[in-house]
Amino acid sequence: MKSILSFAIGLIALFTVTTGFTPVIKANPHFVSGPCLDGRTIKGTVAGLGSGPITATADGKFVCVNRGGNTPAPKSFTITQTFNKTSGGNFKLALNVASLCPNRNFTFRISDVTITVCNAAGECAEETFSGALPTCR
Repeated sequence: MKSILSFAIGLIALFTVTTGFTPVIKANPHFVSGPCLDGRTIKGTVAGLGSGPITATADGKFVCVNRGGNTPAPKSFTITQTFNKTSGGNFKLALNVASLCPNRNFTFRISDVTITVCNAAGECAEETFSGALPTCR
């Protein structure tokens, strides 16, 4: 058994040296935690996207509810930001959604958000939420 294993490893090494072939490891992009909403910041941790940097995009809808509780038709927003790896092969995301309401007399709410995180090779992790994002704990 030991000689078969040694022979197989030797063949792989010989093939790699003679052909210049480098084994490719397929990325496995995924959210480790989140995404969730902390105030007006979309947070999450993503892994499986290589060494970075990565680009995160949040597309969604927002409304500005007035003090009388009237909710106008939703409008769209898009936020894109680049992140570098933090620790242990993970990327920590923090996308700040600035209030797009005209003044403080309105309550800013976001909903129907899709968060897409991609590396330079085009490998992506994506999460979509109908309605509100879960609140971060």
